[in-house]
Amino acid sequence: MQKATTMFVGLDVHKDQDAVAYTASDPGSEVVFVGQIGTRQCYIDKLARRLQSKGSTVAEIGDLTRFDSPRQLAAFVGLIPSERSSGQRRRQVGITKTGNSRVRRALTEGAWAYRYPAKVSEHIQKRVDSLPKSIQAIAWKAQVRLRKRYRRLIGGGKHSDVAVTAIAREMLAFMSAIAKQVPAAA
Repeated sequence: MQKATTMFVGLDVHKDQDAVAYTASDPGSEVVFVGQIGTRQCYIDKLARRLQSKGSTVAEIGDLTRFDSPRQLAAFVGLIPSERSSGQRRRQVGITKTGNSRVRRALTEGAWAYRYPAKVSEHIQKRVDSLPKSIQAIAWKAQVRLRKRYRRLIGGGKHSDVAVTAIAREMLAFMSAIAKQVPAAA
C-alpha cells in the first residue's frame, strides 16, 4: 500500500514579510518557495493567483493516488463522455462536466500546448534534472504520445476542442502515473 502525500501551504512570518511555501507532508520532501506577501492587498492577491496556478490540480483534487484507476480520476474531474441510452441504443455525447471546473479548465489549457512539437526548453531542463529518472521518463513519454495523439485526432477530422479534451483526459492519466511514482521515489 502506498503512502498518501498531502500538499499544504504555510506562512512563515519573518521581520515584516510573510513568506509562502508548500511541501508534501512526507519527511524530507522538498519545500517549494512561492513568494513573499507585501502589506498591500494587491500583493496578497497576486501571490494568491500565483499559488492557485502552481499545482492547481493538486490543490483542487488532493491526493491523486486515492483513485484506483485513471478512469475514476477522469470521472471525478468530469472529463468522461456523457451517455444517452434507450433500449439497445447507446450514444455518447459531450463530457459530463460533473467535477471541478477549475481543474478541467487548467487541464484543457495545458492540453493546447500539444499542438506544438515535443521539446524541453533549457529552463525546464534545469528543473527536470532534479527529478527521479522514472518521473522524467513518464513526462517525456507523455509529451511524445500526447503530441502524436493530437495530430492523429486532428488529421482524422476531429474538431480541435474535442481533440484537446481527449488530450486533457489522457494528460490526467499521466499525472496519476507520476503521482504513484512520487512516494516510491522519495
